[in-house]
Amino acid sequence: MLNDLVDAIATVQGRIRDHRDYFATGGHQEWRTRVSLIDPVLAALGWDVGDPEQVRIEPKTKNGWADYALVDGEGQEICFVEAKKLGTVLEPIQVVTYAFQESWGQERKVPYCAVTDGNKWILLDVEAQREILATEITHDGPAQVALRLVSLWRDSLLSGGFQNVEVLTHAASEPAVSVSPPEQAAETEPKALPSPPATAPGQVTKTRQQDDHYGTDAEPTQEGLLWIPLDQFDPGSVSKAAQLRLRLPDGTVNPVGFFWWQLPYTLAEWSVGQGLIRGPESKLNGRRTFFIADHANTRPDGMEYRGPVKLGNAELWLSKWHNKAAHFNYAINLARHFEIEMPQVAVHE
Repeated sequence: MLNDLVDAIATVQGRIRDHRDYFATGGHQEWRTRVSLIDPVLAALGWDVGDPEQVRIEPKTKNGWADYALVDGEGQEICFVEAKKLGTVLEPIQVVTYAFQESWGQERKVPYCAVTDGNKWILLDVEAQREILATEITHDGPAQVALRLVSLWRDSLLSGGFQNVEVLTHAASEPAVSVSPPEQAAETEPKALPSPPATAPGQVTKTRQQDDHYGTDAEPTQEGLLWIPLDQFDPGSVSKAAQLRLRLPDGTVNPVGFFWWQLPYTLAEWSVGQGLIRGPESKLNGRRTFFIADHANTRPDGMEYRGPVKLGNAELWLSKWHNKAAHFNYAINLARHFEIEMPQVAVHE
């Protein structure tokens, strides 16, 4: 399997090198990228893109049409793959949403998703919200790239996890693969979403949020982040939820995640754990919608909610179908309503 994957990657490298404009410009760029750059890699990873029992092309989801769904032996979708034309800046939020919505209320979840432009590949664990791999085919030799992409190997995904150790051990002994096993094995370990940049001891590095904009309550730290009270933060200054860190009143720091609703949800979950939010008496209903409610499916006006999420063990649900500004306001109002010390947020690049 591994030698086939190495050969496929070498072929894709040559196509990108010799025909980059063909994939990046003109008409049907995404389709050209899929047929010539993505399909060969999937096939070498054991996924027969022509077999609907292994790969579904353009499957309909609750949130749109995915490009590929990788399917297990029982017909269960286990990984959505979103394809982009060569050279596109990869943003995983669309394919993560496909997986998240398809998993909602289901006993079996869609555990993984990936996004690729045929050159760069990003694979994510949806539930853990962790980046499992990120690699660029033209950046390294075919063997090195192959050792990273084995996380998408069909037998590995069907087994319910990433069985890389045996593959890497075997690969290291193959004459056609001349790489250092310990170094490459380390590179295939799952990694967390990017951490804040390191700074030298005593050094303070400010982000785009500046003291003169947020006043004296903004708190720079030696970790390179500028912590700003949530009710003083400008939501328009950040474009992605994954750029945010939330510092709770007890000092714990949490990444917000992929979605804006996870900002108030993180604060609400912490509040449930602290006993500040206990049950139906803690609900925060509005006229037509809710932030925290004691029912999962029905709005105050009798309409059904779309996708409420439960808060811990409390018989309460939080609404997540709102825009970025609304979720910031919900988090602020939650802190004020329950007299919680205002949490702080910081942006990392």
